[in-house]
Amino acid sequence: MEREPVLAAYASAWTQSSEEGVRRALSACWTESSTYVSPLTDVVHGVEGLTNLILDLPVMFPGASLDPTADPDVHHDVARLPWRMRSTAPIRTLGRDYGHSLDGVDFVEFDDDGRIRRITAFFDDEAPASEVPLEAADTGSWRVLHLDDLVDEPHLVRPAVAGASRNGRTAARQRSH
Repeated sequence: MEREPVLAAYASAWTQSSEEGVRRALSACWTESSTYVSPLTDVVHGVEGLTNLILDLPVMFPGASLDPTADPDVHHDVARLPWRMRSTAPIRTLGRDYGHSLDGVDFVEFDDDGRIRRITAFFDDEAPASEVPLEAADTGSWRVLHLDDLVDEPHLVRPAVAGASRNGRTAARQRSH
């Protein structure tokens, strides 16, 4: 089943400025039982709820625009959509000042008809991993390692945990002891 047109319709809905445009885009991807949740929202239900949220975006963040930052990553009945929100006004929310740009990712689940069942959005609260020193990347008992880290510290990765290459960077996870 083709997922890309459904995801393109969803992304298009966020670029529309009229209620009619938002609803037209959502008609290709969203249902009355679809849900959306982000750090800023309670669970939003159905076409009406998501339409209202999308139309409220410029009220919450003047001059806001949302754009994909990479192609969707799709498998089975799930997808991941990285995005960037830009605004002419500073993006200040959840006790943080993000400047004029906020990166995030939407995790998407599809229903049996190929439409979107659920979206869970997350904001990127940290600098890109390639800019975070290895010591700062330690997140509890798990460390996220990147190819750049392994050049200097190849002993950190056991062969069984080496990750697949994505966009020229290999990521691996290892439990720290």
